[in-house]
Amino acid sequence: MLSKTLPLGLGNGTGCRTEHAGDYWDVQETRKPCWKVKPSSSHSYSSRPYSPRTPLTSFTIGSPISPKSVTATVVNHTKPLIEGQQYHLGCSVESVAPVQDLTIIWYRGDQAVGQSDYTRFSFIDIDHANVFDNLTITASRLDRGAIYSCAARLDLNTSKPIPVTRSNSIQLEVLYGPIGLNHSGNVNVGVGNALELFCYAEANPIPTYNWTRNSITLEKENSGKLCIESVSVDHSGEYSCSVGNGIGSNQTAKMMVDVYYKPRMLNITGNVTTKAGNTLTLACHANANPTPFYQWRHNGTVLSNQKSDTLEIYSMNVTNGGVYECMATNTQGQDSARMTVIVTVENYGDAVVIGTWTVVCVLALVIAAVCLWRRRRQQPQ
Repeated sequence: MLSKTLPLGLGNGTGCRTEHAGDYWDVQETRKPCWKVKPSSSHSYSSRPYSPRTPLTSFTIGSPISPKSVTATVVNHTKPLIEGQQYHLGCSVESVAPVQDLTIIWYRGDQAVGQSDYTRFSFIDIDHANVFDNLTITASRLDRGAIYSCAARLDLNTSKPIPVTRSNSIQLEVLYGPIGLNHSGNVNVGVGNALELFCYAEANPIPTYNWTRNSITLEKENSGKLCIESVSVDHSGEYSCSVGNGIGSNQTAKMMVDVYYKPRMLNITGNVTTKAGNTLTLACHANANPTPFYQWRHNGTVLSNQKSDTLEIYSMNVTNGGVYECMATNTQGQDSARMTVIVTVENYGDAVVIGTWTVVCVLALVIAAVCLWRRRRQQPQ
């Protein structure tokens, strides 16, 4: 312990001069009090400022005292922090002098995030040379696991710098609600295939998941994944995933599931019996997803120009009678349906005319075939 009586050299008492290990430094700012530091019987130190208004010619000065301890805490809070709320980190420096030359520095990890000097300390205990400062933070998920500490530094401008005293470390635990919801989006899946939907959000503590399909709660689904081994048509609809942990607002994602299946329950509607000369209209109905395309056949022959779900034939005659087939096809498969159509005539006369024309056409074909056969025989070999 160095103790000397040094002349101020400032007759109005507005400044101080201090010696430490052979070095001198001056404090010329009138707003900073001069400090008298002396050993007590218990070898601790007490300090008392001199008022600048009191003229002094000399005083007893002790060597600067490095902090006995520097302690960092979360003020009046022992539980995990909640994101978005403000908290105060406290730095308590015990037994340090001269206080007017003390700087408290705050660190997040190894990066300085703030500092305070004598004019900004939160509290000063003059009699025991104790100082308290705080740092206000707004808790963020980025602070989860972050380490804060403080340090006390005496700035005396000596040739041998006084070591900085670092506090203990505070590792923060921050609770926060779900954010950044990721999900599988809309899904197309075929009947009989497996379906997997996912829904995930970062949160602390780990969130819970609730699933619904078409607004009906799926009781057994409480994880971030929803799996169905074999999909049926009934699994189509809107799925909703709600994520929450009691902190902040729940996050919700909606996904549409479209189940594909081949045409089924195919049927043909229309007149089974129609009169000659009338128009025949047949409609093919298929339950399918995605929408199928259609192909019509008459007595097994493809009707190339008939590719919609409706078939129309104008001016029906007897030759248009027979079996009509509708085939519906999509990416999942195909199905077909048949209908027999009978063409009737109005009266006997019409029947005779139609029959006569039929016979004439048949005879003409026979005669043409015979003539062609004879010509080939008469040609020289």
